[in-house]
Amino acid sequence: MKDYILRDYTCKCGAVNEVELRTKGAQIGLYCKKCGNWIKWVTKEEAYTIKHRFEKQESKNVELPDELIINGVTYVRKKEND
Repeated sequence: MKDYILRDYTCKCGAVNEVELRTKGAQIGLYCKKCGNWIKWVTKEEAYTIKHRFEKQESKNVELPDELIINGVTYVRKKEND
């Protein structure tokens, strides 16, 4: 299997590495999760590499508590305005 350089995928909407793979007929496309734009067609090997790269990144995402105390300093998460 060929090694592919892992690079950042940036969409025209500004999203970085927010991608998903979609199959269209016999081709596999890389699409932006945020806006749905097509980024590029990928080979099966690239798709495998991309899939496993972003699966690992998503598994590392952890939900932090609203309040966190580290070395006596209290950090409070900013709440988004609705």
